Amino acid sequence: MIAPTMTSTVSGVGVRVAIVAVLVGTAACTDDGVSTPTTPSTASAITAVATLDCAQSIATLTEPDGGEVVLGVVALETARSPMAMQTQDGRTADPRVRLWAKSGLVVRGGARFSLAVPPTMVDRLAFGWGPQDSTTLRLEVAGCGQEGEWLAFAGGYIGSEVGCLPIVVTAGDMTQTVMIGFGAPCPGQEPPLEPTDT
Repeated sequence: MIAPTMTSTVSGVGVRVAIVAVLVGTAACTDDGVSTPTTPSTASAITAVATLDCAQSIATLTEPDGGEVVLGVVALETARSPMAMQTQDGRTADPRVRLWAKSGLVVRGGARFSLAVPPTMVDRLAFGWGPQDSTTLRLEVAGCGQEGEWLAFAGGYIGSEVGCLPIVVTAGDMTQTVMIGFGAPCPGQEPPLEPTDT
């Protein structure tokens, strides 16, 4: 999972702080003490296109630490991550949001790009970062923050079934498709941690 570090200054002293929980989301503990990812309270309104709300950034980083940097503009938890993402029952009637996986997004400051679900996957996958009701099939990033910094956002993916699924990243005239292990491993990945719903 993406676990970047952030440098801040306290009384003139540089302090490096690991930011793990804020990117992968909070976790709920069951009665037996097992930690599981929490579920978004609202995720049924899926829009065709959304713009990332830069004000929803949860941290400013000097560089991403973990995840795959795609086209130099965004760091994502892709098939190159050692382990597939955990999924949890979304507890909704909409089959598109049957499962939920928390996964952070780290955006290069000033970068303009988009993330999209391929047309063949629109009934199977969507995503959102920032407000819990911002789930979309295409996310436009219009230059958050300043050059030289990276901004972290909490959120993740929803879907109808687990699998090794594609996400399309477009920056200018460059396009790259990456695969994500949504509740099931991509080739070369380990299965997700238990407990995980399928």
